[in-house]
Amino acid sequence: MPSVVLIIFNRPDLVELQCERLRDINIDQLLVIADGPRPGTDDAGKCAAARSIIDATDWHCDVRKNYADENMGCANRIVSGLDWVFSIVDRAIILEDDCLAHPGFIRFCDELLERYADDEQVMQICGTNPLTDIQDPCSYRFSHHIMCWGWATWARAWVCNDVSMNLPEEDIDTLLERYMQGNQTAIEHWRMVIGKTRRGELDAWDYPWQLSIWRHGGIAVLPNQNLVMNAGFRVDATHTKNSKARLANLPLQELTFPMKHPPDTSYGFQYDIQFIEQEPGRVRTAPAPARVGLVRRVVSKLRRILAG
Repeated sequence: MPSVVLIIFNRPDLVELQCERLRDINIDQLLVIADGPRPGTDDAGKCAAARSIIDATDWHCDVRKNYADENMGCANRIVSGLDWVFSIVDRAIILEDDCLAHPGFIRFCDELLERYADDEQVMQICGTNPLTDIQDPCSYRFSHHIMCWGWATWARAWVCNDVSMNLPEEDIDTLLERYMQGNQTAIEHWRMVIGKTRRGELDAWDYPWQLSIWRHGGIAVLPNQNLVMNAGFRVDATHTKNSKARLANLPLQELTFPMKHPPDTSYGFQYDIQFIEQEPGRVRTAPAPARVGLVRRVVSKLRRILAG
């Protein structure tokens, strides 16, 4: 059984709920990552309370902790914590305190981490699927797009993560044109979040990770049932503050075992356009003005012409 990573911060009620669920699952090792309290806030007591729940839980497995004494910020803490994880193990299942998983999620990840361990194109296994209305005979499909509310990966994939997003603008534009399939709303959103993340205006780790996957031609496994619910859409969240958001508290669904596997790793790519159009957890802001999108399209076309 792969190690399970639990990422916590300052919401002890969610940590308690998560621990109750994980304690009864047959896991061999729990790796806990925690950020430190932010200065000038009431985090200190909340962070201590969250950590005390880890200590008070009667775990039936090996538990290791990687706690920050001072606040590192969401992106730096998660990235540094996962760097620590993959210095210890070669694969892991990752849950944040607010990502509540169906019991079948652990088995789903366990089986697929083994099945695709040596397939370097497969870089992530997702637990969340917002497109559950798609009827498909297989248990999962593949996608160029990721969801990070309950997921799994390998050390061989995580080593590709480039937190600096150190790519020339033209290379980023090429990737966005390819993987957004011409959807200008999505393209403009990604240009905006990449710029903000690079400038330190957006404290996010998943945008660089997604860009790293695209850069390496990677793909992700997406279950055909939703196996993880994000219960953290509330005012004390770092990013997901709108409790009425479309993706808040997505219902958990049952996955049937044994799984029916797709015939190959291109299976399901046709659904990517729906993933993009429904803007699942990514396109949360208003689209850029039409004139900006027009300028971008003209520049991209000129580049293609000049490139011959």
